[in-house]
Amino acid sequence: MTRLPLLLLALATVFAAQAEVYRWKDAQGNVVFSDTPHAGAEIINIGPTTVIPGAPVKNEVAEPQVTTEAQAPVSYESIAVLAPGEDENLRDQQSIAVDVALSPELQITFGHRLQLFMDGAPLGAPSQSAHFVLPGTARGTHQLAAAVLDQAGAELIRSTATVFHLHKSSVVDAKTGKPRPPTLPRPSPAK
Repeated sequence: MTRLPLLLLALATVFAAQAEVYRWKDAQGNVVFSDTPHAGAEIINIGPTTVIPGAPVKNEVAEPQVTTEAQAPVSYESIAVLAPGEDENLRDQQSIAVDVALSPELQITFGHRLQLFMDGAPLGAPSQSAHFVLPGTARGTHQLAAAVLDQAGAELIRSTATVFHLHKSSVVDAKTGKPRPPTLPRPSPAK
């Protein structure tokens, strides 16, 4: 029984000693702080630590969204090709950015995909994105349309066709009407 009070007294002394901070200047004039005493050191009294409680944590677990047969896809209200704009003229573009607007958003969870059509033919594979890039399109007038396909590939809704015009520099000489020879880079002079 006598050991318990001695142990508590020893612990109190250790904790009291750890609470003291000493400050002094070293030979170079730098201020030094330490928890061990030093000759000529000043004891700094540190007040209690300010503790601000945080907001309580809510232990809510989000319910996983499970698609059941009772849930059905919402029918689409509208679809349109926004870019390029109707009757827009594009000049010397190597690739064309195509943006499709859809309301409501594409229902990917039901396997719906967007299919782009150029000049009436499907262009590339169906995609989950409403943004497309068409590289290497030939010059001339083209029609773009977009459609939503369900998981089986059936068309759910299709936009009206948007017409755009792609202008590129001609390879035909305007004066002679004959193709111009390709311009090849000239080698740099030897040094």
